[in-house]
Amino acid sequence: MYQKILIAVLFVTSVAFLVIMLNQNKNHASQKDEIDSLLNQKESFTAEIDDLQKRNKELSKQLETNNNRASSLEISYVQPEFLKVEWDNVILEANEEKVVIESKPIIEAFQGRFIGITQTENPYPAGFPIGFTFHIFSGDQKYTFYSLENDFFMNTEMDTFYRSEKGFTQLAKAHLSNLIEELEENLFSKLYHSGMIVGEKQFPFPVLESFRIKGIAASFITIEKKEIKAPSIVDEYVEKFTFYYFGDKYYMTLYDKYIHISNEQSTVDSWYAAPQEDIYSILSVLSAG
Repeated sequence: MYQKILIAVLFVTSVAFLVIMLNQNKNHASQKDEIDSLLNQKESFTAEIDDLQKRNKELSKQLETNNNRASSLEISYVQPEFLKVEWDNVILEANEEKVVIESKPIIEAFQGRFIGITQTENPYPAGFPIGFTFHIFSGDQKYTFYSLENDFFMNTEMDTFYRSEKGFTQLAKAHLSNLIEELEENLFSKLYHSGMIVGEKQFPFPVLESFRIKGIAASFITIEKKEIKAPSIVDEYVEKFTFYYFGDKYYMTLYDKYIHISNEQSTVDSWYAAPQEDIYSILSVLSAG
């Protein structure tokens, strides 16, 4: 009886041992499969990384080629002969209209628009969108250029092209009336789109930077003010700006408590009352760096 029980126990124990061994073998096999899978994934990722690195090298090479190509199309900061001489006067022409600029401060401001120009290949293979012509005179030398779109300009031989990043067309916007058709612009819009302003007291020099012109006009438009009748007595004005808009002149005269807007033809005559700090904020546009 005891022998049968012992045999049964040994049999069960043997079976259990075999099951454990089989499970362990199975686990080992499973772990081996998992390791093999990870190794395969590693090889796959390694191949993908190698492929990405190869593509990165190809893209870098292509980018370098494109940069070299771009460099060949544009040479930075050239100084042609017309920038090495002193300018005596400038003539602007468009649609049979001619304006002679003889003011030295204005000529110097205009010349400053060409500092740091770049020389390019023909940017207009389909034709030249000529805006206006400008002639530069220095002694017995004359340099003539055609203005193009996007701040490009070219010589009369049409074989050398330049680009200015400083808005040289502002002077033409200030003086040439034939550059535009009759626009339905209101007074404030004309101040905003003027090509040049000149002050009299604190800022007695021509300003061709469009962002400063627009800044002064925008400050006037946005400050708190009230239109009034012309005051009987006013103090000495603080500053007077002349806005040059396509051949027309508009004036903005600033007082401590008033602003007067007028024009050369005397068809505009508007007075405004405004806080002193708001009036002086208009001047800060030119004071800022």
